[in-house]
Amino acid sequence: MVLWEPSLRGKDLRLHLGSADVPTEVIGSLQLTDGSWLHFRAQDLVGEWPLKLRRVFIASMPMVALVLIALVTLRVILRPLGLLADAVTRVGYGNSTVLEEQGPAEFRRLIRAYNEMQRRIVTMIKDRTEALAAVGHDLRTPLARLRLSVDGVDDVQTRDDLNHDLDEMELMLDSLLTYFRGDDHPEKPSLVDLAVLVATVVDDLQDRGYDITYFGPEHCDARFRLVEFKRALSNLTNNAVQYGNRAWVHLIEEPHQIRIRVEDDGPGIPEADLERVLVPFQRLDPARQRNTSGVGLGIPIAVRAVAAAGGKLRLSNRDEGGLCAEIALPRNNKISNTL
Repeated sequence: MVLWEPSLRGKDLRLHLGSADVPTEVIGSLQLTDGSWLHFRAQDLVGEWPLKLRRVFIASMPMVALVLIALVTLRVILRPLGLLADAVTRVGYGNSTVLEEQGPAEFRRLIRAYNEMQRRIVTMIKDRTEALAAVGHDLRTPLARLRLSVDGVDDVQTRDDLNHDLDEMELMLDSLLTYFRGDDHPEKPSLVDLAVLVATVVDDLQDRGYDITYFGPEHCDARFRLVEFKRALSNLTNNAVQYGNRAWVHLIEEPHQIRIRVEDDGPGIPEADLERVLVPFQRLDPARQRNTSGVGLGIPIAVRAVAAAGGKLRLSNRDEGGLCAEIALPRNNKISNTL
């Protein structure tokens, strides 16, 4: 009202709303210059809906405040559960983390049970790994003696056949120890030039006479366990050159991921068996009538190494014929440092 009539500024103007029955009525009093009072009443001077909205807003403020307090409290209470979920997702990748017991009594009890379970799992894996290492060491000794004995065989063909069998036995033993060693891996992730690593693996196969070609950048940094991941690449590329006449390895950098494609022109894998070959000890040629060796652990070892690097391994058949083994690694953090 003062904005409408500036001359009222500084005057003794008193206003109040009408009764609850007539909420839009304004009743006012104004003292005049002679000391007398002017009383007035105005109907519908104030809209009804602004008043209702104001009352609703004032009434909802405590509710909104309570909801915000409840959300903050709930977040604080559920934070230990989120930490536990993150820790559970890292179990199996060689990153054992003892969580601090916090939160409500039920959450502290759950975290305590998780820490105890993790301790038992780590102990079991460590005991199993030590036992397998001991067995592997004991088996290598008679294998070495057999190899020395084979060198004394006069017949060349027989000696070559026996050496081939011994080589296959050592390869099987090495594969079994690598696979059953599981998550108890002493190697720590480090920053590696992935492009150089892939090119090195390809060059080694080229030196051995295989027709395999690398396509990709000269440099591409990523973080993972070097020896473990190199073994995965070697397993995939060896499969490619053994089952096909030609092989190609593509390293592709994308905004959100890094892809490694190992392709060959071999017979491929039946669509129904693409998932089965990812399972340990699965062979698509049970009669073993071929010139390759192993116990069906090459691809499962690669799957585990890629998963430890934060990526995924997928097999598919090429339209042109042959198999494509594709590794997809996250690009946002160039493979997690916590694995």
